Amino acid sequence: MKRKTISKIFLAMIGVLVLVGAGVTAILLGVTPASSQSSLVEDKADLVEALSANGMVVESGGTLEPVVFSVEAQIIKVNGEDVQVLEYETEETMLGEAGAIGPDGTAIGTSMVTWMATPHFYMSGRIIVLYVGDSTALLDSFDQVLGEQFAGG
Repeated sequence: MKRKTISKIFLAMIGVLVLVGAGVTAILLGVTPASSQSSLVEDKADLVEALSANGMVVESGGTLEPVVFSVEAQIIKVNGEDVQVLEYETEETMLGEAGAIGPDGTAIGTSMVTWMATPHFYMSGRIIVLYVGDSTALLDSFDQVLGEQFAGG
């Protein structure tokens, strides 16, 4: 074979290994890549638009400084209830932090969290969405626009 053809095959094999490695990393972390859950919601702006289109009343809230996550939480009020949106620069960074959240949502990395109500963690695109509460209307809407929750109650 020509050296050029061998180089192209080698580069293609490396590309496949990188993609497989990213998928294996997500599986080992116990999270599903967000792109398979919802390709429509990439960031906070998309989330607000999708929830509004789904009949939810969405208003801006404040922000919370990072405590257990590396980014500040942006608060949105959905039908009057606080919802935290953690928006990351890349999907890979988001997946890394999502992988640190325990299945029931009470352990995040080495931190143990006591919630005032049931935590529900969702992810899509470059965001993790945290809703602490039990509104069926909100949970149904999150399931529709974000896919199934990956951690929490």
